[in-house]
Amino acid sequence: MPSARLIIVGPNKEIYRINEPGVEFLGCIRDREIIDGLYKKASIFVMPSLCEPFGLVFLEAMAYKLACIGTTIDAMPEIIEDGKTGFLVSPNNAEELASKMMSLLKNKELMKKMGELGYLRVKEKFLWDRVGEKIDFYLDKLKSNV
Repeated sequence: MPSARLIIVGPNKEIYRINEPGVEFLGCIRDREIIDGLYKKASIFVMPSLCEPFGLVFLEAMAYKLACIGTTIDAMPEIIEDGKTGFLVSPNNAEELASKMMSLLKNKELMKKMGELGYLRVKEKFLWDRVGEKIDFYLDKLKSNV
């Protein structure tokens, strides 16, 4: 897609050697205002991590109504509903990753729908009050079995 831009955020210094038009490397960003601005400008959120124990950034991206693409490992399948709130791809599969990115960029309706469903998923399952309710439920259940 000639008009697409890929903005890469993170500490991976090896990737900075890539010199392609439309690719921008920002390094590590800790300023919440800058991060907020990046989420607001983004069309999709992609993090093909090989190790992601929780995946908080996916929840942040979904809160901004962004369709997400992650890998099939660790916490990502628990957060991203494949084909519904985004896509899951095999680790180290650049072709599959590129294909899913292109399918979202070419289908704005699907991209928007996945973003909306992701936003609803965050509100329904991952806000602290929801998590607290689940913890209370299971603690009560444990107490009644003692």
